This record gives sequence, structure tokens and C-alpha cells, in this order.
Amino acid sequence: MGESTTANVTVPLAGKPGSGVEGAGYLDGEFKDYSSEVLKGKWYMLLFCLLDFTPV
Repeated sequence: MGESTTANVTVPLAGKPGSGVEGAGYLDGEFKDYSSEVLKGKWYMLLFCLLDFTPV
């Protein structure tokens, strides 16, 4: 049998600081660049939508 390895995985918790993120967002009719540094001190929600619209 081979060796087993374990990954060190961190789970984000509500109300706790998360890791840094950056990306484009859409607000008031235009796309803007955002980062966790720009939004620091504000409440925000990250939503991810995969661009795979393959019919099932």
C-alpha cells in the first residue's frame, strides 16, 4: 500500500476574516475592479457562477 497524505485545509467561517480576493464586479451599470482591500470594513457577499450552461 502507498503512503497516505493529508491536506491542510482551512474552512472559512461567517464573521471571520477571509483570504484576500480580487476580481471584476458589476455595479450601477458598469464593471469595476474590486479587491478585499477596497471593501475592507464593509459587508459584502461573494457569489460564484460557473460559465458552463450546458443543458442537462
